Amino acid sequence: VAWPLLGPDIDHNLVLMSDRLVFGFFPDYEGDEESPGVLVTGVLEDGDYPSIRMGFQEGDLIVGFEGETISVMSDLYAAMEGMAAGDGFTLDLLRDGEVLHLTDHFNPPQYYWLFPRELPAVSIKVTRNCNSFDIETNRVGVVSLLLSPEMVDFEQPVRVSCNGLPVFEGRVSESPDILLEHFVDTMDRTRLYTAELTLDLEDLLMPLLVDAE
Repeated sequence: VAWPLLGPDIDHNLVLMSDRLVFGFFPDYEGDEESPGVLVTGVLEDGDYPSIRMGFQEGDLIVGFEGETISVMSDLYAAMEGMAAGDGFTLDLLRDGEVLHLTDHFNPPQYYWLFPRELPAVSIKVTRNCNSFDIETNRVGVVSLLLSPEMVDFEQPVRVSCNGLPVFEGRVSESPDILLEHFVDTMDRTRLYTAELTLDLEDLLMPLLVDAE
């Protein structure tokens, strides 16, 4: 949910960087040193790559790069040594007997999440003391607590606080339907949940935050 951060917010996702020098075409790695150039056997169909921007075509030959003569891929790799992402370059392309002198640049460094996601990360931490639960959370709108007789005394009220504010106090009823549902899902005989308490924190917590202000 889009409410403000309510507690310490630690994002364990990592931002990684790719600084590879990518042309965006498929070369003939088994080129013949006696034949001129690196043969372009294919080009990526979409994306923002130098080969697409420069209009590479299947059958083109790369014969020069940064003033160096190119016969095989190892020549091209050698000419690229010391270059960095974002650097500009000149390239000579042989097509239909004509040499095209092209200028472009490698893409700048790309930053990406280690774990891709479309929405911000949420965090939640729950601690329990007998029938009392303390929730620390950010961005979570609805939370469900699965309860078992080994965890709580169902003859006594269950108390739940969220980020230091009370959001629930009352008796929670056990249900054989919940017991069966969760056992079928997990087949775990070591922890048989007999009750579920679902709390809408937007409805319960937000008014308390407004009153606290």
